[in-house]
Amino acid sequence: MNFLRGIGWGLGAILVALAIIVYGMVPEHTRYVLIVGAFGLVLVVAGLVLNRDRVVAALKGRRVRAAGASAGYALTVLAVIALANFLAARHHKRFDLTENKAFSLSEQTVKILEK
Repeated sequence: MNFLRGIGWGLGAILVALAIIVYGMVPEHTRYVLIVGAFGLVLVVAGLVLNRDRVVAALKGRRVRAAGASAGYALTVLAVIALANFLAARHHKRFDLTENKAFSLSEQTVKILEK
């Protein structure tokens, strides 16, 4: 019990990260990766449950609130970037900003393409 209380959640987090990395590298071994990941999740949950008092006390602190606000801002920025990327992929537009329009189609070419 003391083992799980001391380093169970940390070891579990390492196993979950390892499972994610191995799945990205070798997706053929899904069953083994799921077993390692599930065991890691069990260790994380057991470690958190056994340290419930410390976890609750840590979650009520000022640093956690500040970190939560920072994470919220970061997620908002990532969401805006993802939305901009999605819209840019859907509505592709190119501009020729060269002085002499070197990469633009001539009027004659545009007329031929319209016909």
